[in-house]
Amino acid sequence: PLPRLERLAEAEAADVLMTRHLDADCLNMGLLYLQASSRTAEWYHKYLKWLHQHPYEREQRGANALLNFTRQTVSFSPKDLPRIKAVALDDHNEFACSRGGWLGDWSKLLFFHWVNPAETPVQWSETKVMDLSVFYEAAMTYSEDFTAHGRSFARALGAAEPGSIMASVREVLDSLRVDRAPE
Repeated sequence: PLPRLERLAEAEAADVLMTRHLDADCLNMGLLYLQASSRTAEWYHKYLKWLHQHPYEREQRGANALLNFTRQTVSFSPKDLPRIKAVALDDHNEFACSRGGWLGDWSKLLFFHWVNPAETPVQWSETKVMDLSVFYEAAMTYSEDFTAHGRSFARALGAAEPGSIMASVREVLDSLRVDRAPE
């Protein structure tokens, strides 16, 4: 999705692009895009140094707090952070996530981040491994002509024939669809 990320960063004058969860208004570390500049390099260097010096903090909470995206706070914020602009990516369809679901538009899906649900069931790790195994099997045995789908894996999933290996992958992502975004 790099060309799309570059266009979004330019259109939004954003230094940082990050994904969110559909059911939460905070950034997550599923996808992190940094616009190359001395300012973002300095910010990221100070962020990583702070994170290394404070291992009890969580990287995601740190990004939210230090980018002023949420009202979350962290201990001992680094001094003199350069001001940079962070923008959240479209978590409805383009840069979707398993937490909170997605709206299911195959023509828009570019990236999918697997993450624990808000309330993690006991069998979550087994479920995640089984779901991802379906993806690996499809990747290792694919026979799909992606040129027929604009070289898009997501569009190929959207057009998957019942009973095909691609249909089994589609079923996994379809199980995470929601009818509408939470308010």
